[in-house]
Amino acid sequence: MIRLENIYKSFGREEVIKGIDLTIAKSETVVLLGLSGSGKTTTLKLINGLISPDKGKVYFKDQPLQSFDILKVRQKMGYMIQQGGLFPHYTVYENAALVPKLLKWPEEKIKTRIKELFEKLALEPHLFFDKYPAQLSGGQQQRIGIARALAANPPVLLMDEPFGALDPITRSGIRKEFLELDELKEKTVVMVTHDVQEAFEMADRIALMHQGKIVQLDTPQNILTNPADSFVKDFIINEYLILSLKSKEHRNKNLYHELNELSRKQSIDWQKIISGLT
Repeated sequence: MIRLENIYKSFGREEVIKGIDLTIAKSETVVLLGLSGSGKTTTLKLINGLISPDKGKVYFKDQPLQSFDILKVRQKMGYMIQQGGLFPHYTVYENAALVPKLLKWPEEKIKTRIKELFEKLALEPHLFFDKYPAQLSGGQQQRIGIARALAANPPVLLMDEPFGALDPITRSGIRKEFLELDELKEKTVVMVTHDVQEAFEMADRIALMHQGKIVQLDTPQNILTNPADSFVKDFIINEYLILSLKSKEHRNKNLYHELNELSRKQSIDWQKIISGLT
């Protein structure tokens, strides 16, 4: 579905993407995970043509991205950002209906589609259609952002720290609602996050990035149990445990099994670390 080949990108004298290769299959969820400045958001912008690579090629459906009308490509890629990226002077309905209107859908079809999405996201249409973003909570704004990204039923969904501005309880709830949407079953999803727990919960595969490179592209379980190098190992220890072991996964026997296996392979005293966190 999406392929990046030998991608390089600089801004001024700073090289922010350094030879990335990445293939994302249809209906796969890939999470770009890493510290701030690792190149995650730049990679996402390269995928939908917001910026162009200095070297290398981006492919969409096995065709070079530049061979398409870029506006039409973007209409096939829903885009979500922090706090939904809603237009403050548009009503909630106008925000959610934006892309279908650009595609010149009939008004009745648009209303039916937005109503359907709102109901799936626990938003009562008659209560929310005429409100403005400033009248909504952060969680409600994010739900509207999800509805807008999915409104035209795009085959690809791009998400840039979509839940990052929410408090932990709201973020966890909305993430759960999002994962349960039947809308996602056939979609290719690429998401940016620095939240390890979020990445492990949502991804089929994780592309862990560092200083403009993908240092490991693998399943969450393989990254946990078989880190590719010392950076990945340190990242998992310092980030994953702190963010995840206080969560429900701490009580998951499968995770304990994985941690015990990892401790055997890498001489890490996980039980001591866990006891210090709980």
